[in-house]
Amino acid sequence: MDWTKAKNILIIAFIITNIFLFYHIFKELNENFFYSVKDETIEDVKKILKERDIIVKANVPKRIPSLPILKVRYERFNGGNLAKKILGNYKQTDNKYFNSDRNEMIEVSCNNKLFTYEKKLMTSNVKAISLEEAKKIADKFIKKYGFYNDNVKYWDTKIKNNGEYEVIYKQIYNGRFLDDMDNDEQENTSLGMKVLVNNTGVIKFTKKWLISDGAKSYAKRVIPSTKALLMAIEKIRDIIPEGETAIITDISLGYCLDVYGFDTFIDDKWYEMESFYASPYWRICLKDKKCIYITAYE
Repeated sequence: MDWTKAKNILIIAFIITNIFLFYHIFKELNENFFYSVKDETIEDVKKILKERDIIVKANVPKRIPSLPILKVRYERFNGGNLAKKILGNYKQTDNKYFNSDRNEMIEVSCNNKLFTYEKKLMTSNVKAISLEEAKKIADKFIKKYGFYNDNVKYWDTKIKNNGEYEVIYKQIYNGRFLDDMDNDEQENTSLGMKVLVNNTGVIKFTKKWLISDGAKSYAKRVIPSTKALLMAIEKIRDIIPEGETAIITDISLGYCLDVYGFDTFIDDKWYEMESFYASPYWRICLKDKKCIYITAYE
């Protein structure tokens, strides 16, 4: 046996193993470097909000980690592959795919960054279903066609017209939300997946999603949740007029897109962006799912 060669192989393997361990330990330390908010501080902030008729019915995070800025890009969809998976037999016209026998259509638009599925109803036999039934139909659809994974989180179900429900799913990254600060309900302006259903099944589905290319910078300490709550007071009062009680139902730390300085987003040409950044934000949501976003860096 060539002991010199074997020794060199062992040394290289040892170095690679240590690099791997160092990377994961460093990553964990970055994420877990945190400080805590005192209970007394949380109660004091709740009292201040209550004086402005804002009630906190959500867990106020005590543990405040350090987080990096992320580099992200939009997912691109392959219309042909999705058409084979969902439609089976189909005909194509430009970026649209049709199965006329089943009255189904798929479209990949906005530089392949927005995916839409639609099924035309040929019956008026629409019956009322419950919110729970609507969610089951939507869950089954996204799982069947491979749209569900660990980065998908159920968000809300909205009652629409004619016995229809819109089931909304949002994106998470490493257990934290990845959002775009858009409360607009139009499917082509906000991140996520939206499934329109009725008793016959799924009649429309849209997906606009992100892919993370990792951290752009080292993790930095973020502001505490209590400071974010105080900074959100006036924004909450802009949404809920004075005299009406505002109820906070969720307080979360995650990431939001830094896109509002770009003309392409102002002009609704978001799809022209190839890559950009997502920074840490506090998301403070009200009872009706309207959310306020507070930058988490000083």
